[in-house]
Amino acid sequence: MLLFRFSLGLLAAVLAGTLAWVLAERTSGPVAQAMDLAGERWYRLTLHDRHIGYLHSTTGRDRLGGWLFETDLRFALQPGEVVRVRQRLVFDGTPPFALTSAGQWRERAGAATDTTLLTRDAGGYAWARPGTAEAGPTRAPDGWTFGLADYLAFENWLRTAEPDPGATVTLPGLDFGRLALTPKRYRILESGPGGYYLENPAPNEATRIRLDQRLRPTHMSLAGLFELNRVTRAAALAPRSALQAATYHVPVDRPLVDHTRIRRLELGVEGSLPAHRLWPGLVDASGTVLTLTGNTLSGLGRQGDELAATGDHPANDSRVRDLARTAVDGHTDPIAQLAALTRFVNRYIRYREDAPQRSVLDLLDEPVGNCNAYADLFTTLARAAGLPARTVFGLAYTDESGPAFRFHAWNEALVNDRWVTVDPTWNQLETDATHIPMPLDVASALQLLTGGGDLRFVVRAVGY
Repeated sequence: MLLFRFSLGLLAAVLAGTLAWVLAERTSGPVAQAMDLAGERWYRLTLHDRHIGYLHSTTGRDRLGGWLFETDLRFALQPGEVVRVRQRLVFDGTPPFALTSAGQWRERAGAATDTTLLTRDAGGYAWARPGTAEAGPTRAPDGWTFGLADYLAFENWLRTAEPDPGATVTLPGLDFGRLALTPKRYRILESGPGGYYLENPAPNEATRIRLDQRLRPTHMSLAGLFELNRVTRAAALAPRSALQAATYHVPVDRPLVDHTRIRRLELGVEGSLPAHRLWPGLVDASGTVLTLTGNTLSGLGRQGDELAATGDHPANDSRVRDLARTAVDGHTDPIAQLAALTRFVNRYIRYREDAPQRSVLDLLDEPVGNCNAYADLFTTLARAAGLPARTVFGLAYTDESGPAFRFHAWNEALVNDRWVTVDPTWNQLETDATHIPMPLDVASALQLLTGGGDLRFVVRAVGY
């Protein structure tokens, strides 16, 4: 509990100087820099290599033409204690691109704990903390200004000065904690064609950030404890630490006999997490009965990266490509390739529940792992063979220590313009009806991952 309280306070303190960095895909000039930012980015948040949450940022124009910057951080350091921190900044869409409004909202376990607002009116700017002794408004000093160019001042310094390692600069930054602009000092640690590595050496809040050649942040280290790595949406939300711990489960009222042959399953959902919010597309009209069939899909649709080589799925590695050719065994038909890959991965890896989490390349040297290893190797080999594929996370039935649903990983692949599911861990060419995908709603997914609520299932009907 002490670690939780310390870490929560530390994250909150570091956030003010860090969230803006995930918006830092900038070129030169405030408008050009903001245009270069348009879109969204995802980051995986880890604590001592344990996946505890994610950061999502969105940049673009609002409905009035202003420049909008939003970040949404969610994490949990212990079950049921989901923390959310949001920031939103809006700048005028015309010169001098002055700040219109800004806000930071914090929630814990679904309840608001702190709100800080900065607004502009005819008399200037004012800070407020609704619901506190400092409710405000607290007027900013006369002549106080903050614009898009101020927000992007550090990146402009990098572009124009092209500083060498050791160079430092101090610039004002918007500080929600102190309700003011406060000086922030940055030091260049490394520079080169690949980009910059720099730090903000604040006492107890040191932040190190790696930027690529376009000044896009790819990695951030917060106070030496937390790590943010830019990844895909799926990787940011993936419950790898939950899979590794394998401790959270959803009990079911009775055993499911021969569960791998179940083709239709109806489960009553009880507890504080409502089924209609977790799985809106799979519940009945009452919103309390979950209906599953074989080949139940995640509902993600095409994300655009199902053939990409990534850190989790190094599909362009030469050893991976050679292994993919071996796995498909000369088949050219996509359905035959899918079947061959599923069987190959099932035989290639030796299952061990408590195996340490390994990268795909490490699996080639020591093919031992749990369901996560099977699913990631399948995704990687399928992409190397030209089949769009992804790793899917969710719950699946187990009766190892009593009837329950536990975290599990399997796969979806696009074959002949149709998404299909396979489970290489269980050697299933079509997943059975006990596979329940993670909720698409990110808040619900994180709550489920961290054991929030007292979810339980009641078997209503089973079809084989």
